[in-house]
Amino acid sequence: MGWEKRRGRTYFYLSKKLPDGRVGKQYYGQGLLAEIDSIRLDKLHADRLMLKQLKARFFAADLRKRGWNLRFDDRSMSQVRPHCSGEPTS
Repeated sequence: MGWEKRRGRTYFYLSKKLPDGRVGKQYYGQGLLAEIDSIRLDKLHADRLMLKQLKARFFAADLRKRGWNLRFDDRSMSQVRPHCSGEPTS
């Protein structure tokens, strides 16, 4: 998503990946209607990101409930280790 300046005017374009792997731009326009579309798409993106984060939190809480601890580090955000109850495992 983005605004581009061409010949002194600002236009709103949306980049999409085409079936053949190339990236194409879809023209949305300029002015107030393009600004409204830009805000709407930004909000949609933020809502999807928030939903993804909520799903991850619920998944982590469910794993903890089932006896798993999640350990995260900078290299891998998906390391899952079994919960240790103090008893040795074989």
